[in-house]
Amino acid sequence: MRRRPDWNHYTYIYGEDQTARVEFDVEAAALPTDPALQGVRFVIDKVNEEALIALIEPIDGLYVGRLCYQDQCEHVLQVPASAPLPEQALEAIGGTLQRTSGWDYFNDRVCPQPADWRRIEDREALERLDLDGDGELRVLHRFYGDAKDLDAIGGRLETEGFEEVERTEDRLTLAHLHPIGDISRITVGLLRLCERGGVAYDGWVLPG
Repeated sequence: MRRRPDWNHYTYIYGEDQTARVEFDVEAAALPTDPALQGVRFVIDKVNEEALIALIEPIDGLYVGRLCYQDQCEHVLQVPASAPLPEQALEAIGGTLQRTSGWDYFNDRVCPQPADWRRIEDREALERLDLDGDGELRVLHRFYGDAKDLDAIGGRLETEGFEEVERTEDRLTLAHLHPIGDISRITVGLLRLCERGGVAYDGWVLPG
């Protein structure tokens, strides 16, 4: 099993405040390279995860993702269609596997969607600033698009306490004070609002 060095991760909330963590091969997310490879997802209880890793290590394939939720983990590989898989040994440790078509499972369940990339960028920005989840942060949110669409976004967000600090024909910058721990909840909401309004959300920066 090959594992490339450049990996990243994101989390999301599902069900009733349950958190899932997804780790992924960045190169595979940006550009899946071999259309001949087939997906395989291995599912195991967390307590048996090390035993699963030992089983899949000899497989001729590319390791592209790991998902953890509740008490289970999934490990996702892309393998040649003829690659032998340890089905009986996996069953003995309480695991299951599912072969999937091409890169479909990786693209649907592992590869970050726009909201996930937004969460990743937020987390990495806060790490660079050495900020944790306590306190508040005044940030500048940047948008670009047609003037009339920016007017609509600006008017909508003014009712939520956003303050206009800069405006050009095709760009808009709004300031707002957020709890640090809520930054991705805010930015993902802005991303989705902009998608509906025909405007591009260009992320956030600190003033100055």
